[in-house]
Amino acid sequence: MKNKIGYFLKRKDVCKIKIKDLMQELYTHLFEANIIYESIQYFQSKKLYAFDSLVGDCKCQVRTSMIIDLTQNIHFEEYEMNTCLQSISSIIIKLEALIKKINNYNHSECQLLTRTLETISLYNYLEECELNLNLSEDIILISLCFFTTPTNSLLSFINNSFISTNKMKNLLIKAKVTLCELSITYEQNLAKKYGSLEEQRVLTQIEAKGFCSMTSFLPGFKHILQKMKDLQQPIIKKTKAFCACGGMQSIDIKLFTPVDEKFIHNKQAITDNTAAMIIEGYQFPGSFNQLKQILNISNEATIIPREFYKKCACSNPSALIEINTIENTILTTLAQHPQFTNDMTINFEKLDLLGSGFQQEYEYLTSKPGFSREDMSKFFVYHIYPLTIKDALDDDSFAIVEKIAEARKDFVTHQYGHCPC
Repeated sequence: MKNKIGYFLKRKDVCKIKIKDLMQELYTHLFEANIIYESIQYFQSKKLYAFDSLVGDCKCQVRTSMIIDLTQNIHFEEYEMNTCLQSISSIIIKLEALIKKINNYNHSECQLLTRTLETISLYNYLEECELNLNLSEDIILISLCFFTTPTNSLLSFINNSFISTNKMKNLLIKAKVTLCELSITYEQNLAKKYGSLEEQRVLTQIEAKGFCSMTSFLPGFKHILQKMKDLQQPIIKKTKAFCACGGMQSIDIKLFTPVDEKFIHNKQAITDNTAAMIIEGYQFPGSFNQLKQILNISNEATIIPREFYKKCACSNPSALIEINTIENTILTTLAQHPQFTNDMTINFEKLDLLGSGFQQEYEYLTSKPGFSREDMSKFFVYHIYPLTIKDALDDDSFAIVEKIAEARKDFVTHQYGHCPC
């Protein structure tokens, strides 16, 4: 059965489907159609926080890069989204009408539909009703990202979707699996364009834990940085610096733009709708667990919630370390991040890379102090996401991101179990 049902959450076709199961699938198709419609609306409005990554996929930096790429795709912005918006609007109307029609069927009409469904697959039934739609990879990507961003689950059409909790959980897992696959393919393609043979080989090591598939952080992000320099994509580094007392000393925001193969700190006041990669991190003279203990935060917390921020009142606060070299900083902290979700490390021996240049680079970066969860004295990155430069400098937009971070923590822990990103 080669045909697939679903718009961006592809599922196997079904034969001899019952009416009650048909209705469930129609509601699922309507749900997907609404997700597509909303994702296009948010993307066209440059509300990029609506595509913030979920910790459970452990690929926030890759998803961010893919979203930023799409903001520079003129064909996608000016034609593809508008064309899809027209098609999906028509399908939503047809689905709502069909659902209402079947719900009002009398006994004889139900019997006739039952006989019809015994002779036709669900895919072909939807085809006859003009409800199938082939989406581009770009539309699928933003729909998957929008669907898995936790705060979007508060939207009214999601709460009124007539989809059971278990069904929704299965759809979310399917979306996460698909996003992992897309992310890995994206990394590997960038490595072929920008990376060495050694780095390409490292990205063939794929480790899995549950629904999450992972490649090594370091080589994947190296090529993203090179691509960003080529395409003139900016980075905004946001550092939340805490004193040894646990009080906040500063929230430092710096814009870096590519100039001559380097990211340079741009001190000009730029407030436009250009998409940027936001890299958030902590600075604290100690470990993440120590900071949580000082602030009396739960050990399971993956971030420092905003309500625990308090101003440092020390007469002699901890010295702040200013970092203006974004590239080495990010590569170092990602090298010291757990490379895979299942406690695996890069298998240099199996990859035939013992003593290689890449192994030497990796070991050098992991030896540098101050960039890990155990030592955050310089910079420890905890999340990467997309925003426009304008929104990145807007406190209200950052407040939205904080809420997403909190929703993300609960969403992952309750739905899937902990994932150490």
